[in-house]
Amino acid sequence: MASCLEKFGKKRLLLLVGFLVVVAAIIGLIVGVTTNQAASTSPGDSDESAGDEATTAAVPTTTTQTMWPPDSPWLTLRLPDYIVPVHYNLTLQPDLVADTFTGKVAMDLKISQPTKYILLHINELELQTPTVEQKLTGATYNVLRTFEYLPNQFYIIEMSGEIPANNANDAGDMYVVTVDFSGSLVGHIVGFYKSTYTNSQGETRSLATSKFQPTDARRAFPHFDEPALKAEFSTILIHEPEYIAISNMPIEVSHTSGTSGKETHFQRSVPMSSYLSCFIVCDFKYTESVTHGGTPIRVYATPDQVNNTMYALDIMRNITDYFEEVFQIPYPLPKLDQIAIPDFVSGAMEHWGIITYRETNLLYEEGVSSAGNKQRVASVVSHELAHMWFGNIVTMEWWDDLWLNEGFASFVEYLGVNEAEPDWQMLDQFIVQDLQPVYGLDALTTSHPIILPVNRPEEITEIFDSISYSKGASVIRMLRSFLGDTVFQTGITQYLTDYSYSTARTDDLWSALATASGEPVKQIMDTWTKQMGFPVVHFRNTSSGLLVTQERCLVDRTADTSNSQYDSPYKYG
Repeated sequence: MASCLEKFGKKRLLLLVGFLVVVAAIIGLIVGVTTNQAASTSPGDSDESAGDEATTAAVPTTTTQTMWPPDSPWLTLRLPDYIVPVHYNLTLQPDLVADTFTGKVAMDLKISQPTKYILLHINELELQTPTVEQKLTGATYNVLRTFEYLPNQFYIIEMSGEIPANNANDAGDMYVVTVDFSGSLVGHIVGFYKSTYTNSQGETRSLATSKFQPTDARRAFPHFDEPALKAEFSTILIHEPEYIAISNMPIEVSHTSGTSGKETHFQRSVPMSSYLSCFIVCDFKYTESVTHGGTPIRVYATPDQVNNTMYALDIMRNITDYFEEVFQIPYPLPKLDQIAIPDFVSGAMEHWGIITYRETNLLYEEGVSSAGNKQRVASVVSHELAHMWFGNIVTMEWWDDLWLNEGFASFVEYLGVNEAEPDWQMLDQFIVQDLQPVYGLDALTTSHPIILPVNRPEEITEIFDSISYSKGASVIRMLRSFLGDTVFQTGITQYLTDYSYSTARTDDLWSALATASGEPVKQIMDTWTKQMGFPVVHFRNTSSGLLVTQERCLVDRTADTSNSQYDSPYKYG
């Protein structure tokens, strides 16, 4: 019997065979280890109240495995919700000769209930003993010890006693946690890392760059690495004088600093998720222009490649203007840069204000590069620009709603390129590039829903797949067709306005579109986002009228699909 995909006229289907890798269970819970230090007082003597002035004694260490009490806050994947970062004052100094970096971060925190523990994220960083103080009064608090809980990549600061909650009605009442740290620039191409390239003179040149999504900002500095915990950044990069420094915001001041080299200070950022922060030290050149709305834009590349940035600059300007008009929300930062990185693990990454790209996805040489390369550059640039609204201005609250970022950007990229290059017929290409391929994947019993719970750190990376991207884009395209362009756009603008500089869940999107349309959007779309697969809908004329039936489309027609039902609006005439 022919499968539903064959009935759709699909000529061939690539069957994906999954291999289940069973990992041996790790017995016991892992406790982290802090740097060995000599304490001035014995651990058993640390019973003074948290409000007392802190001593200068180094904190003791924990080096043995521990069976933690079941209510220990570090045993859950998510950070406690009663500690919220407000601002990071961050300094980073890469050493491109020693392949290391050092840094210091002062975190302004609002704490809404008394606590003995402050949890941060780190991964492969070495930390010095942190300090904790009350920002308004300068009162310091004793740190009893620090340790890591490796399964969740937590760094735990245990206080000698509970520190009291901040006054919720006083915006200035905060705690400041300050810590010095260091890490390696090599061994990986995520986090804060070293990249190299060879110039036309045969010289090997180095740069420090970053790639943080989804959970690699914790490789660069200690902080609260969850998308909902947006905070402002004040960043300083210390580097060799012959290099330039780039970050999310424009440069505020740059000056020579003793024997350290050059200090580049950046303007304070808007509130943003930490995975959107970006830090680059390089010797690149740039081309520049300005959008219709007055935003300065630049495209950076190695000196030998900078002449191949002109198409990306042009398409960037045109699509940014279009998105500002369509979404009715101006691009919010005072500058927008793009940069081609020689070693980049992803196709591109939407760091706010400084989008990073693999070179092949940003550089185009007229008369040499292929037409396919030109379209790839336009598509990737459009996708990343879409994220400035879908992902950066409004961010998913947690990774199970990743599709709100990636599904939207994957659909909107076609609108942007279609506006800039109308002869390419991009809206028709969507069917071939995204819709049909994801049919094949979603017709397998091994597919998964668009909204997928995340229970372990490694599962976050796993959901960056075709279901989140292409199926997410496809259901957005379907909903836009059902509601109509004008109503759909009204709802999207309201969604972006209501949740600007904040986070949202899928239901928040449905609510905005339901308000704009008067349609039961959540009822319809839950069946498409909370269960895997898609239906085949059959229409048959009978003596009593039109009979409409549906079944889940599956490659394996013998699989049980009795529980699969999809709310499928349709029109006929």
